[in-house]
Amino acid sequence: MNHFFCTELGFEGKINKSFTNLRALETWIKLLDAKHLNIYQTLNGSSTYEGICWLVIPKGHSHIPNHPLESVDIVKNLKTKFKKVYCIQEGETTWWSSNSTHTQIWIYNQFSQSDRIYTQNTYDQKYLRGLFPDREIFIIRSVMDPSILKTISPLPKQNKAIIAGPFTNEYLGFNSNLIFQFCGIPVDIPPMGQSRMPKDSWDLSDSVGANYLDYKMWEEWMVNLSQYKYAMFMVNTIGAATFPLNCGFFGIPCVGDNRADTQKLIFPDLSVNYLDYELALKLTKQLVDDKIFYKDISQKSIELYNKHFNVSIFKEKLKL
Repeated sequence: MNHFFCTELGFEGKINKSFTNLRALETWIKLLDAKHLNIYQTLNGSSTYEGICWLVIPKGHSHIPNHPLESVDIVKNLKTKFKKVYCIQEGETTWWSSNSTHTQIWIYNQFSQSDRIYTQNTYDQKYLRGLFPDREIFIIRSVMDPSILKTISPLPKQNKAIIAGPFTNEYLGFNSNLIFQFCGIPVDIPPMGQSRMPKDSWDLSDSVGANYLDYKMWEEWMVNLSQYKYAMFMVNTIGAATFPLNCGFFGIPCVGDNRADTQKLIFPDLSVNYLDYELALKLTKQLVDDKIFYKDISQKSIELYNKHFNVSIFKEKLKL
């Protein structure tokens, strides 16, 4: 069966083998040998396709509110062009509730009309099963492209930590930074779009013992990540949770939120309940003070990464 991904991204075609800036979406497309189609052009065109449409409904404030597609039954339209239409709940599961009631109803109807619904975590599965009680909810796991990973040369280890994101509501970076400061570990922070961050983020980072990194493309991000000794994924929004996945590849112990499959499957001994900073601090101190515990967690995480997040398991979980 042929696979096609429909999103708001502008390019059309397959992912070039030399392309290395692979987020979760681009990796799915590449590993399924799928072709990407721009959703707007596909809906307005007359072409038909022999295969499955994997639909990621456009998000972000450049698309919603006043969504240009809200007057269109996307799934109904796409079913006239493809054999099947699978909707992917990509990103944070509850994001749609921040929009108008009209948009929430419209989104729900698109998922209801699809042939399958996919999400990224078993935690999200439970959420969606309650909203779609007569439907099976499938998992599409975060995964990385091994052909690129094998070309990466890790950097020498540094006695410092990296956290999942900046001082925002999504990432709760200020809290994670505090945990490492209590343990005497310097912290680096990956940024996000400046419009989504507090304007004084860079001005005040030094005063709280943190350092903001420059934005990096995916392959560069992975090379840089390899040098850290500790990591933390204590967040509000788990989404694809690629951060623990990235850390697991290098065996970087990551204390984090057990709602994310990447976290709980790769770092079961470092996974905590949502906002349980008491246990997060205890585990971080143990990693810093107990070399045997640290080594065991590090070695185990590499084994679990290879067990749960290889390409074969990714495809198996899709149940195609």
